[in-house]
This record gives sequence, structure tokens and C-alpha cells, in this order.
Amino acid sequence: MAVRKRTLTFRVEVFETDEEGRKDLCSLQESYTHDSFFQRQRELFQLAYEAFNLARNKLCMSSDEQAIRDLIQTWIDASKAGDTDRVLSLMQDDVVFLTVGQQPFGKAEFEAASRAGKGKVAIDATMDLREVTVVGDVGYTLNHLTITITPTAGEPRKLDGHILTVFRKQPDGRWLLARDANLLTPQH
Repeated sequence: MAVRKRTLTFRVEVFETDEEGRKDLCSLQESYTHDSFFQRQRELFQLAYEAFNLARNKLCMSSDEQAIRDLIQTWIDASKAGDTDRVLSLMQDDVVFLTVGQQPFGKAEFEAASRAGKGKVAIDATMDLREVTVVGDVGYTLNHLTITITPTAGEPRKLDGHILTVFRKQPDGRWLLARDANLLTPQH
């Protein structure tokens, strides 16, 4: 007996219309092929949800969402390069950091710790940006971050966890980090 394969294709289109007609903004098509075709209806809805999120997150993001994503990537790149001044330029003066097992701290404490470690450690980070939401002049992100801190003399230390970050849009249009709840914990 021949094995049947069925393919389910989701197509998401985003467009706007005006008196001149339709203008396509973005579209995404995802296809899924299975030997046994979606035994449960829940799988079908999960696939539809994933296809919608792919379209929304990858193709249809606002310029503010993209600006926040760019800020995060700049932060990671500057951290890897040891560029403390660049990292500091990405945060508000009244920024508050929340970390596991420590009292909240601000920009001055962040700067002091960063400068004290300059040249003594190498930082490597990988991030999985799971959500970016913008409401007016406030945006927030949910990330999963893994950081490896390698001292010039010593063993690497790995931290892993989720981060909830709040950004504020400045009067000049730039986005800056305002609050950061960092739940990284040591991994063994």
C-alpha cells in the first residue's frame, strides 16, 4: 500500500488598500508535509499559529519593532567588542537593572562593573528574541539569553536565562533601554 503524504500550506498576506488600489506589504507561505496527516486538530491550530507568528515577526514588523531589534543586536555586538561607551549610549540615564540575588542598580553601577572587567574577560552571547511588543512610546521584549564569560586567566563561566526588557522612545525617535529584569543563572 502506498504511503500518502499530505501537505498543508498556510499563506498569510498583509496589504492595505486606498483609492488607487491594493498595496501588498508582506506575505509569507509555509508548507508542512506529514506521512500521517495531522491526527489531532490541535496540531493544525498550532501550525496555523506558528505560521502567523512567522509572518508577523519576520515580515510585518513596524519600524519601531525593528529599531528595538537593532538596538539589542548593537548591544550584543558592543558587549562582545568590549565597547562600554557604545553600550552605555543604548540606555537611559535612569535605567534600572534587576538581577538574581542582587539589589537593583543603575547606569553608574553598570558602567563601573563594565570598566572594571574591561580587558579581563571576553564575552560571548547568543540570544533568542521571542517577543517584541510596542505600545506607543514604550516597548518590551522577552528574550532567552546565553552568555559565556571567559576570564583571561581562568575557566569560562556560562549564564543562561530569560530577560524581560522595557524600552522607551526618546523625543528624537531613538529607543533606549529603560528597565531590564535579567534572570540569568549560572549553568554547570
